[in-house]
Amino acid sequence: MQTSHFSLKKIIGLLLFVGAVISILNITSCNDNKKAASSSCLTLTKAQLDNWFPTFSNPGDPVANQVSVLRFYPTYDAGSNNYTVTVKAFNAANAQLGNELTLNSGTCVLPQPLPPLGQKYEAFLSELNILKADGSLLDNLTELILSPSSYAGPNLIQFNVAAKINGATQTMMVILPCPPCINCRPPCPDNCTPPCDSTFVDSLQISTDTMRSK
Repeated sequence: MQTSHFSLKKIIGLLLFVGAVISILNITSCNDNKKAASSSCLTLTKAQLDNWFPTFSNPGDPVANQVSVLRFYPTYDAGSNNYTVTVKAFNAANAQLGNELTLNSGTCVLPQPLPPLGQKYEAFLSELNILKADGSLLDNLTELILSPSSYAGPNLIQFNVAAKINGATQTMMVILPCPPCINCRPPCPDNCTPPCDSTFVDSLQISTDTMRSK
């Protein structure tokens, strides 16, 4: 009887242990699911921005050597649920200046549905307000922050752009996807198909191959 009683205790203890392990696995699984449902909030540090400024923002240099617009290019890997954004700098004549940079990833929820591939997001440097009069970066700037959010349109995402200055986050602008051509900088470039004007937002008819080549 004592052996049977001892065995019963062992069985109960084992069941309790198995239950605890299952609970821990369930919690871990939930946490993994939460991570899988998240994507990257994106940042450009001051050290990264030093690749362009003031080398390509000196007001005393020819316009051809000055950044006019930053273009952000998102890509999405469904297998890893990884949302990556790179950025290039261009002058007013549409020539690239300096190197392409990859934004650093953080954690935030990626809106649904995802945008089509081949879009770009454009921000005029003059609207970011991150430079001093001599073309160098603000001394108290630490990073630019891009956060994706849903945009009222056909499967579109917009980016809210902010700058961290003096330790505080300051919203600078919202940038919209191009295409639609009304969002391109400048709006409605000549290669829009079909052509658009200030009252027309074209459908996403520019091929992704054409957009990736820019």
